[in-house]
Amino acid sequence: MNMILILGLGLLALFLTILMVLFLVIARNLKAMAAAVEHATTLVQTVEQQGGLPMAAPARKRTMKEIFSVLPSLLKRADSLNKADKH
Repeated sequence: MNMILILGLGLLALFLTILMVLFLVIARNLKAMAAAVEHATTLVQTVEQQGGLPMAAPARKRTMKEIFSVLPSLLKRADSLNKADKH
């Protein structure tokens, strides 16, 4: 009975030690993440003070005519690539 109790307490001590090490690793990473967030915040504040990022206009949608006008040249290019691969 005493052997089972000692073995159980030993396993509990091992489990608690592993748990404590994991908490220490997580706390260390949280400290690094907090420093990274603080650095990013200062960068954002600097950009905002300088007037912010220039807003780019959204890309224009192509018409079907523009899309299909490019197809012949793409087919020629693909055909020349196929011929180059066969040689």
